[in-house]
Amino acid sequence: MIAYDFTPEDEALIDEVATRARPLESHFGSAIRKQSLIVRDYWVGFAGELALSRYLTGGDEAFVRSREQLEKGGTDCGEDVPGFRVDIKSSWASFNRPKKYHRLAVRPAQLLDDWIYILGLYDDCRLTMMGWATTRDLRSSFDKLCYGGFLGAHVIRADKLNPMPGSTEARQLWSIPSKRA
Repeated sequence: MIAYDFTPEDEALIDEVATRARPLESHFGSAIRKQSLIVRDYWVGFAGELALSRYLTGGDEAFVRSREQLEKGGTDCGEDVPGFRVDIKSSWASFNRPKKYHRLAVRPAQLLDDWIYILGLYDDCRLTMMGWATTRDLRSSFDKLCYGGFLGAHVIRADKLNPMPGSTEARQLWSIPSKRA
């Protein structure tokens, strides 16, 4: 596990990004969600992307650049940090469940070939990256959610995920190869 503690300045940056975020297609099924809950879900997703940016690049620049591209109408195509084939799936940690029992959930439509998915849990000004799984790990998982907004999603429990490597090793393993000859 790797944890990032957020300062009030970090949270202000996430607040700023969350308020500027263009409405994205909701994945909450047919349930009607209040706007405040959707913004809350966006917020924790942005917190995960900021922590991932710091983990892989050592700073905030990639996070800010990625968010600016999305605001212009682009897409990250699952590439939360430019240049890395990594998608962090962040959620609020449940206070009535140990972190090891939380699950990484990825919908079939979000699974990209040869990609890495990280489970991030946020609580008390801290984002903890619990572990990671490959596309192959998720596709071979027999556990699928059969309820709610994640109906049919591939899931792996946090204690079954691969442990997080050091940031130097992660940069080497997860970077997208240059297309230059």
